[in-house]
Amino acid sequence: MNDVLIKFENLINKQPLKALHLIMKALNEEPNNYDYLMALGNHFNNIQKFDEAIKYFERAQKIDVLDYKSSFAFGISLMNKSKFREAVKQFDSVKDAYPEAYYNSALSYIRMNEVDKAIQQARYLVDHEILGKEALRLIIDICIFSDDQKNKEIELEKYYEKYGKDDYYHFLKAREAYFDGMFLESAYHYSKISSGEIERYRYITEYADTLVKIKRYDKALPLFQELILVDKPTEAILFQYIEVLYQLKMYTEILDVLNDYKSIIRNKAKISEIRSKLHYKMHLE
Repeated sequence: MNDVLIKFENLINKQPLKALHLIMKALNEEPNNYDYLMALGNHFNNIQKFDEAIKYFERAQKIDVLDYKSSFAFGISLMNKSKFREAVKQFDSVKDAYPEAYYNSALSYIRMNEVDKAIQQARYLVDHEILGKEALRLIIDICIFSDDQKNKEIELEKYYEKYGKDDYYHFLKAREAYFDGMFLESAYHYSKISSGEIERYRYITEYADTLVKIKRYDKALPLFQELILVDKPTEAILFQYIEVLYQLKMYTEILDVLNDYKSIIRNKAKISEIRSKLHYKMHLE
């Protein structure tokens, strides 16, 4: 490694502008310096300036074959700029050194709507100690995306045998039951998601709806309270929330909801109906 590259490596994290000035000046003097081009390509990929990274990797590749690390980084840059076919070529060249290249190739094929090739790439990793779990999940997700119910069930059974009933397994079983109208089963599986591995936004609305459908209003209440705090609720969510409050005889809270979210609720006839029911209930009880 020459003095310019040594200084660049030492400065790039502490004084990036100075480091870039140094290597750009050197590159102007030696525009075909392979090492300088590689260093810049890797640097710009690391800071997610993918257009710049691609530019320098392409220049370096015209001079000599890229090393494994740079080819992988080049593939990442291409992938992030939606140049999926070119990304796959880079990943193909480094699979022996970087098993995750199979996974990235699979993702690229998905984006090109070539799902059979995506599954083929992911299958190379299903027995991998570190990446096997994510690879099998990807295959299952592809089956769901392709509406391939038969193979989804086969792959999910393999997943269960290897990894047990984890959050991912419960999430898939809950959604399957939900869309099949099996709400008690759906609620059971949703209740087993615990570790935070599955982001709550992906299922909390369906979970709350499931609890309403099986009339577990007490369990649905905290979910609706969370929903209206996390994001601007829809009119449909608010009406479900009001129904839960009504079933739990929380009439004052319903009035608060109607007042706090009157700008969202457009169905004025429904509001009048709710207020009439509340008036009757509050005086009766």
